Amino acid sequence: MTATGNRDLVHRYYEDIWNAGNAAAADEILSSTFTLYPPDAPEGLRGRATHKAYVELHRTAFPDLHITLTDVLGEGDRVAVQWTARGTHHGAYGRVVPTGAGVIVWGMDLVHIAHGRIVALHSYFDLLTVGRQLRARGAVVLHSSMPGAQVATAIASR
Repeated sequence: MTATGNRDLVHRYYEDIWNAGNAAAADEILSSTFTLYPPDAPEGLRGRATHKAYVELHRTAFPDLHITLTDVLGEGDRVAVQWTARGTHHGAYGRVVPTGAGVIVWGMDLVHIAHGRIVALHSYFDLLTVGRQLRARGAVVLHSSMPGAQVATAIASR
């Protein structure tokens, strides 16, 4: 795949999977061995099903979540992305009950592509910024027996 084709694939990843919430698109865009490396799970979240659950967790917590790509650079089988994510906290986010707070977070991702599919994505963003924005609105921690906390714990432990 060309550098342009790789950049187009990465654009589809953010638009179709994250912004549109189209989980089925993951089957076309991600390889069967896909691994996401977010800051809260540096050992990696493996597989399409795990990634779909990770996206669903965030889209449930922030139903109006939108990621804007501010810079996309591609060379060979790698694409680097700078992005801004915005959303309003209307659902449980891990162990935090909804606050109604608006959240803005900036990040960068390094995406590895092979055979026309994304095989790995290393994501770098400041989780403390998210926590501070939620706490500023009086976030309350859920008890671990609540369903939202179980989902977050299950995803983070994979």
